[in-house]
Amino acid sequence: MEEIIDRLRKEMNENLQEWLEIGKAKGQEWAKEAHYAELQIVTHAKNYRLAMKKLIEFEPGNGDWFDEEIYRSYPVMKGTKLDAIVQYGFMQGVQDFWNEIKDKI
Repeated sequence: MEEIIDRLRKEMNENLQEWLEIGKAKGQEWAKEAHYAELQIVTHAKNYRLAMKKLIEFEPGNGDWFDEEIYRSYPVMKGTKLDAIVQYGFMQGVQDFWNEIKDKI
């Protein structure tokens, strides 16, 4: 039984890392096309949900991007641990992009 648990734990950690990288890539992809104000909203938000709420207030329809890009493209179920990992990765990807360019603009 211990071998099964070890295998599942390893698979889970590998899977979580994969989804984190997907989120980061999508965050960087989004950031490259984002308006300056949108970048400011996301980089200053405490979490993904607050960022999406502010983005939708800034421009209705903004929240649809994540649904279209992630939920249709990848089998992530809303509200699961994978969903949270992808969202965290997205925020990290946007922040990484911003950190790379902020002193150049």
